[in-house]
Amino acid sequence: MAEAEKNERMSLAVKSAQFIMIVQGALGLLSGVLLIAPLAALGGKGDVLTSLVLGLSVVIAVLIGWWAGKWISRRRRVRIAALGLECLMALTYVSGRTLDPPPNMYSLVLPVVVLLLLLLPSAKAWFDR
Repeated sequence: MAEAEKNERMSLAVKSAQFIMIVQGALGLLSGVLLIAPLAALGGKGDVLTSLVLGLSVVIAVLIGWWAGKWISRRRRVRIAALGLECLMALTYVSGRTLDPPPNMYSLVLPVVVLLLLLLPSAKAWFDR
């Protein structure tokens, strides 16, 4: 019985959420690389709070991508951790928006989509087995 549960196919909602989270991680890594040069050029003379929020969002995005790549376990805590990371990502967008409007809406749209996907009954059922 346990072997059958391991081999059960991932629901479309969970697969989609996992894919989006991996894309978020890749975009976060790319953003981190692209942010290094302008922040280094400022030599610490830029807005520290904005730099911290941007850096935090990059770290969270990379963590999200890494976490999605590790979805071997179907434990409930894996889903809850993913929901928490996505909430953090959405909050960094909102806090960053109040400091300095970011150019890309993906920073808010992708976390909201993943949150909705992971809150679907099919995703909850897949993780609760």
